Amino acid sequence: MKVFQFSYPVYAKADLPTHLLNLVLEAEAISTNAYAPYSNFNVGAALLLGNGTIAVSYTHLTLPTNREV
Repeated sequence: MKVFQFSYPVYAKADLPTHLLNLVLEAEAISTNAYAPYSNFNVGAALLLGNGTIAVSYTHLTLPTNREV
């Protein structure tokens, strides 16, 4: 079995530049809306768009539809 390892820096919120701190805070805030009944691991995400807008999303329930697959 092949094992993958990743190395990446970890920053304290106080060390982040303002524009990145805003993304983290937006992701944390939106994660409170997440739906994770089994894992209780609420996920929020924030994306900084080219025009300066912050787009946010979170894990949510996808209901099945009536159409056959």
